[in-house]
Parts: sequence; structure tokens; C-alpha cells
Amino acid sequence: MIPFENVKVHKCDVCGKTFSNTSTLKQHYMIHTGEKPYECEICEKRFNKKSTLVKHAKIHVPGLSSPVQVQNCSECGKEFRSASGLAKHKRAHFVNVKVHKCDVCHKMFSESAVLKQHYMIHTGEKPFQCEICEKQFNKKSVLVTHMKIHETGVPSPVEIRKCTECGKEFKSASGLNKHKWTHFGNAKVYECDLCGKKFSESTQLKRHYLTHTGEKPFACEICRKCFYDKWTLTTHSKMHETGISSVEIQKCPECGKEFRSISGLSKHKITHFGNAKVHKCDVCGKKFSQKSHLKEHYTIHTGEKPYECEICRKCFNYKSSLVKHTKIHEKEVSSPS
Repeated sequence: MIPFENVKVHKCDVCGKTFSNTSTLKQHYMIHTGEKPYECEICEKRFNKKSTLVKHAKIHVPGLSSPVQVQNCSECGKEFRSASGLAKHKRAHFVNVKVHKCDVCHKMFSESAVLKQHYMIHTGEKPFQCEICEKQFNKKSVLVTHMKIHETGVPSPVEIRKCTECGKEFKSASGLNKHKWTHFGNAKVYECDLCGKKFSESTQLKRHYLTHTGEKPFACEICRKCFYDKWTLTTHSKMHETGISSVEIQKCPECGKEFRSISGLSKHKITHFGNAKVHKCDVCGKKFSQKSHLKEHYTIHTGEKPYECEICRKCFNYKSSLVKHTKIHEKEVSSPS
């Protein structure tokens, strides 16, 4: 029978761990809050346990080294300053069986602590709060990284990226992309409700929608030219910096004609292999060989006239019609009064 004084009846409402007395629970809470009330009077280093401070203080006593006992791994000889660190390391030598299952998404983990951390993705819980700006985080390590912004006044250069499916955080775009395949593989599950084209990532679909709306949110600060995506804007900006375009010339393998974009080359290739009209207007049934022509054609049905003359403000549904119209004003200027 377990003695009553050893019964763990005091439960942590953050991670669920239980303790036999309130003082131990109070001490444990500091792990979640990041509180370190015990400060070394000599070097001002802080600790969350008085016993740890006492051990640390001995380092400053002349002739004494740290009382921390070094733990050696019996398999590889690697040294650790704590038994818990050594225990975690030993799992790397043996089978790391994932026995802890998330009952929400069924993901498996090898440690209960990692599972507890994972649960916060589903609950939205962020127990680690910055004492300065009160921003909250679900990982202590992320809070520590964040605190450096306040210490140095310089924001962390690392941008945290979140997986849109499970909320897991990554410090690099490549890491996030590799992780995403664990959800879907390379399956194209995001479908455009306008043209039916499918994409493997929601961000790709979002960017694709701009081709339908005509929206170009990325503007050059120098010449105000607008682009669909940030990458194209970055490439364009180099022309202003160096005076030389960094755009790679694309050559047609059939006739050798040169193009400054892949899309331009693709459109040109149709002239060699037949101009099949595969894009059909769902209003009148008329077919077109290019989506851009169908898109322009739709303005006849919608009444939209997106091309406006800057001189007389007259509007047109075709860019070519605006160009022809503009010549009228050019003739008016050039002709003698």
C-alpha cells in the first residue's frame, strides 16, 4: 500500500502532471510560466529552483568547480549534466517506438511530454507568455527566442512559418514544404472553382486566383509596374538596381524565336502545333485557344469595361480597342489647329 503522504493528488492544470504536495506543484508551475525567482548575487543568473542556485553558487567559490556530476552514456560515451538528459539520449540507440497516440488526429509520439506539447495545436493553448508584451506561445523555446527581441531591440531574423493543416511551426520554408507532404503527399487537393485547375498547396491556389481577377498586388516602388507574385517583382527590381535585366531568354526549339517569359513562349508554340480551341465560354458556347482570350471575352457578357482612356475617360472591354482609340487623341495633338 502506498503511504498517504506519497499519493499524488495535486494536478497541474496545464500539462496534467500530478504531485503529492502543493509546494512541488507550485515549483513545477514555473516550468510553464518561465519564472525564475532565484537569482545569483554574483553573476545575476536566474534559476527556478533554490537547490539549483545553491549548486551554481559553488562555482564562484575559489578552488571549487561545479558540483554537477557528469553522466556518461554507456553506449557511446557522450556526456550529460543530468540523468533526464542521458535517459532521453539513450533512446537514440534503441528502437524509438511511438506508443503515445493523439486522440484528435491519431499522430503517434515516442514521449508523453511531446504528445502533451502536440495537444496544444488542437486546443490553441499558449501557456508561455512574454512578460513585456504579453504575447503568448505554445512552446517555451519559441518564447525564449521571442524574448531576445526585447533584450536586443532587434527582431529575430528567423520568420516562423506555420503548417496550415496542423499548426506545426518551422523556421524555414523548405522545412515546412517537406513537412506538408506528410499530410497529402503530392496530391493536388485544392481546386480552382473557376477553371477546375488543381494545386497541391492552398497558397498556390490563392496565387492562381489572381490570374482570374487580374489583381497584381506587388508593385515596383520605382516604376509602379505591378506583378502577380513577389518573385517576379524581385526579378524585375534587379533591372533598376543594375540597369540590366536578369530575365533569362527563352528560345523556341522549333524556330529559334526568343521570349522573355515561359508563358510567352508557350503561347507562341501553339502556332507550330495547331491552335486548338479548348477554352469554352459557358454563357454562349464560343471557344478560344487561350484562357486569356476567354477571360477577355467574358467582359462582353458581364458588361465590364476595364480599359479606360486617360484622356477622355471612355472605357473599353478590350485592350486592343483602347489602343486603337488612343490613336485618335494622338492625331488630334499632331494635326494643325
